[in-house]
Amino acid sequence: MEILGLLTARGGSKGIPGKNYKEIAGKPLITWTAKEALKSSLLGRVVLSTDDLKIADIARSSGVEVPFMRPKYLAEDDSPHIDCVLHALEWLKLEENYVPDLVCLLQPTSPLRLASDIDGALEMAITLFHEKGIASVVSVTDCVHHPFLVRKQEDDGSLTPFIEHKISYERRQDLPVALMRNGAVYVSSTNSLLRDKTFFPDKYYGYYMPYERSLVIDTPIEFSFVEMLLQNQKEKMERVP
Repeated sequence: MEILGLLTARGGSKGIPGKNYKEIAGKPLITWTAKEALKSSLLGRVVLSTDDLKIADIARSSGVEVPFMRPKYLAEDDSPHIDCVLHALEWLKLEENYVPDLVCLLQPTSPLRLASDIDGALEMAITLFHEKGIASVVSVTDCVHHPFLVRKQEDDGSLTPFIEHKISYERRQDLPVALMRNGAVYVSSTNSLLRDKTFFPDKYYGYYMPYERSLVIDTPIEFSFVEMLLQNQKEKMERVP
C-alpha cells in the first residue's frame, strides 16, 4: 500500500510563540517528529504542510519533502486542521498525480512518539483495511483522570458524579479501562478522508501508546517538562556503548 506521512506545522502559535521551530533538547521541535517519521518502515513519503518558510527549511534539512506551501487562510488560529490535510491531498493529486491509499497525520507537538508507534498504528490500519475495509486508527493512552472519578459542582457547591455509574467503591483498579486520544498518530484511508472529512468517522480504532510517550506540548510548562524527558532520553542514548 502507498502510505503518506503528513506533518502539519503552522508558523503561528499563541501559547508558545514559534513553537514548531523552537529548540527543545537541542533540536527544533519539528525535527523530533521528522526524525521518527523518516525511520518508519511503512511510510512511502514524508511530506510537510506549513505556511512558514523557517519551518519548511528545517524540515527539508531533516530530509522531509516540502513540495508546496500552505495558504495563509489554512494556517489561522481557527482554521480547521482537516482542511490543511485535504489541501495537501488535493495538491499532490493535481500537481503530481499522487494519491496514497492511507494518510498518516503526525503533529510536531508529540515529540516523544517513536517510529515504532507510527508503524504499530499503521500495521493495525493496514490489517483493518484488508479485513474490514476500514482503516481509521488513532493513537490512545490511559486517561490521567478516570471519567467516573470526575465531579461537577452544583449551585450549592456540592460535588456530584459527572457521569452516572453503578460502581460504588471507586478504587481506580476497580474501574473499567478508560482511554483518551493522545494526538500522536492519526491514520485513515484517503477515500474515507475525502468522503467524511475527518479522522474520526462513525467507527474508528485505537492504537495504544504508553503515557510516557503520549505527552503533548500546548503550554510553556508542558514544553519544559517534555524537554526534561527528551534530554534524559538523549543522555541515556549517549551513555550506551
